[in-house]
Amino acid sequence: MKKGEAIVVFYRLLAKPNPPFVRLHLKGLDVSFKYEVKMEKQTQVLYGDELMHIGLFIPPFYMGTVKTEETVMIGDYVSCLAVLKAVD
Repeated sequence: MKKGEAIVVFYRLLAKPNPPFVRLHLKGLDVSFKYEVKMEKQTQVLYGDELMHIGLFIPPFYMGTVKTEETVMIGDYVSCLAVLKAVD
């Protein structure tokens, strides 16, 4: 039975200098469903087959201090959370 919602969590234990881009290849999604993906203050709509074959792009985590609207320390032990919901 296919479900219409999923939660995906990515954890990085130790930071590496100049890390490669990360894509998580998900499993168990319906290939014909469109999924609204909410992650890191961004929302996008992707098909289930895209998420399973191409993967979910994980935003890069940089070492040190990143200047944005807020100053954020990023390095070891970072994580991100994505919430997927099936849409019409």
